[in-house]
Amino acid sequence: MPDHRKATTKAIAVVGDSRVDGIGSTPGADRRWTDLLAERLAARGGQTRCVINQDIGGNRMPADGIGTAALARFDRDILAPPGLGHVVTAVGNDLVFSFAPHTEETAGFLAMFPGATVTADDIIAAHLQWAARARAHGAKAYAATIAPYGGTDMYSPEGDKAREHV
Repeated sequence: MPDHRKATTKAIAVVGDSRVDGIGSTPGADRRWTDLLAERLAARGGQTRCVINQDIGGNRMPADGIGTAALARFDRDILAPPGLGHVVTAVGNDLVFSFAPHTEETAGFLAMFPGATVTADDIIAAHLQWAARARAHGAKAYAATIAPYGGTDMYSPEGDKAREHV
């Protein structure tokens, strides 16, 4: 595999879920936080940095969700692009879906995410695994905060406690 670390352009690969996908922003307007990050980096000048948005709404980290688990697609979607310098992980769905209350309102949605409960320790282990993989590839690794989600149908005190632990 060629060494892309000396490339003129440095890539920042972001793997995430619906927050990275732009939920709540205007569709087609390029107003996701990754778009704004790219604009800010371009405006400051200096070394060119591109932001690669590898999101899937409903994505999960160690478990499959809507699409293949982020950890399983890490090499293909995150490590493969040339010039990779930074990796940002912004996936919080595993904890939200694992601890969500199973009610009549949530049952249909949660049925799309079968499997065992994913714990805070599972998420921490997944973060450590791909931070090590990113560093071995010559990239710096970052983890975005798993955003609070109180007031949603998916909220549970147990899930929020796990989120805070991570």
